[in-house]
Formats: sequence, structure tokens, C-alpha cells
Amino acid sequence: MQKNKKTIFTFLIFSLFSLIFIFPRPSLASSLPFELRGQFLIQVENKGQAWYVDKHNGLRHILSQNSFLEVARQNSLGISNNDLKKIPLAVDSRLIKIDSDNDGLDDRLEKAIGINYSNLDSDGDSHSDSLEIKNHYDPLGPGRLPIDLNFTKKLAGKFLLQVEGKGELWYLSPKDNLLYYVGDYEDLLKIISILGLGINNENISFIADASLISKNSLKNVKVDVGPSQRVYYYLGETQIGSFPVSAGKASMPTPKGNFKIINKYPKAWSSYGLWMPYWLGMGTGRFGFHELPIWPSGYREGENHLGIAVSHGCIRLGIGPAEFLYNWVEVGTPVVIY
Repeated sequence: MQKNKKTIFTFLIFSLFSLIFIFPRPSLASSLPFELRGQFLIQVENKGQAWYVDKHNGLRHILSQNSFLEVARQNSLGISNNDLKKIPLAVDSRLIKIDSDNDGLDDRLEKAIGINYSNLDSDGDSHSDSLEIKNHYDPLGPGRLPIDLNFTKKLAGKFLLQVEGKGELWYLSPKDNLLYYVGDYEDLLKIISILGLGINNENISFIADASLISKNSLKNVKVDVGPSQRVYYYLGETQIGSFPVSAGKASMPTPKGNFKIINKYPKAWSSYGLWMPYWLGMGTGRFGFHELPIWPSGYREGENHLGIAVSHGCIRLGIGPAEFLYNWVEVGTPVVIY
């Protein structure tokens, strides 16, 4: 067992040379928890320690032999066999432990998706199972698999539990939108060696360690409408991350003080004649957070103004961060604007 662990560790270290290393500008550091959600990180200055950044909060979770199943369970979604077929499968020889029929697929993966692991051509159409899967054809019969890329991207970065099987564990990578079978810790380490991003100690410090945050920590938001023009989101006293915003201009300033989120609408209509996606109302509901507004023509308002106070009092967020904050907060979440 010790020899096996050493082999895996060596494999990870050598794989680091092909990884993308993360060295962001300081101004971008607080966006790392958002940018890296759903990714695996390899702490290159700490013996290649592996982490997973969860999609919901942007917290990092240590991945050890003892912890990885609990981390996966806490950050997983159940998925049916029919929905599993909508996601492209990763076919990679580096992930094979046993391949009885030499078709380029691990036996355990084949069992999980219901194809014959002792026959390289399960449907007898003269094309190997792995070739059909790579090209999105059904290895069990004629026709193509019902691949749905929009569905795939929506779940990317999550662990998935196969509820109609034996609880098989999968990981859907946001890097390549492919589904990876995770049979055990050794499988996970190989997947991390392929997909993981290298990160140094300084930059990983900008991503809060989940183990250091109390389970009773409440969500709260703070907004600096001064020169910094930034929104900060917290769990208790721990800042998780931040985004640039556009708050109210001098003639129509954003109100300052203590507020709460009073309502949420995926797409609100403004009296100025434009749409405000991912609306989060505050105060009496006359101002709030929202994504860069959209005119009926489809034109986006203020795409180049993030970080500059130009709005009519609302707090504008960019595409991506607005949706994240909308999903992250609940009605009643406290907001301090200063």
C-alpha cells in the first residue's frame, strides 16, 4: 500500500509540469474563490496537497484518503441514468485500472453505464464501445447519445451520485465538460493529476479553508460604494470573496446603511425601460443588486463601467458574479452599504 501511495504521489508531482499555474494580479486575488469553483487545486509548495473548491461558497476542501468521500458527498447531486447519458464521458487510458476486453474503458466504468465489460463491442456494430462513446454514439444500440451541453455546463464542477445504480461517484469537470468515474481515492488522484491546477501558498490563502469556518456562520454582504466600488461576501466574519460593482453616481447615490435582501427575481423590469437580471431588492424595493441591465434591443448597459459609480442608485454586477450572488444569498441576508 505504501508503495502504491508513493507511485501515485510521484505521478502527481511529474504531472505538475503540464498544469496551468495560477499567479493572478493582486487586484484579482479576491475573485479566485469564484473563478476556481468546482476545480481541483494542487498546492505546489506543500508537497502537492490536493484541494477541491466547492461551487456553492467557493471554499476549499482538503482531499485526503480519509476526507474525500465526505467532501464529495457534501458537494454532490443525485443523478438518474437517463440524465447521466446527457453528459459526455471522459475516455482516457490513464484512468484505466482493469480493462478486461481491451476496449479502452475501465471495467468499473462500463458496469456503471450498463455496457458489457467483457466485450469490446457491446452492440455488435463493428465499432468499439470506447470509439462510440468518444463520438457520442450509443454503445448499446443504434443512434447517438442524448448529449446536452447546456445541461452539462450547468452541472460542471459538481460531484454526481448515480442514484439508480449502486451510488457510483462521478466528477464533472468544468475544464473540459467531461464526466469522470471516481471509484476510489486512487482514481481521484489520477483525475486531479490530469485536471488539477497548480497554485502557490500565497494565492491559495485567498481561498478560505472550509474546515476553519463554523457551521453556524451566517451569510452576510458588505458593499463599498466609495472609490473601491466592490461587493464583499462573508460567512460569519470570514470574507470569502469579492466582485467589482457599479453603484449610484454622485447625483443619484446608492443609499448607505444596514439593509436586508427583501426579494429576489430572476429578471426584473426597470421603470427606465430595461431588464435587470438577477434582481435582489433592498430597502423598500426601490434599489438593489442586479446584473448589467439589458435594453429590449439586447444591448447591455454599462459593460465597461464596472468599478465606476454610474448607476441610478442600484448596484450593478458583471455577468457571472450577479448570478452567483443571486443564488448565494437568501431573502433576509443582511447587507451593509458604506
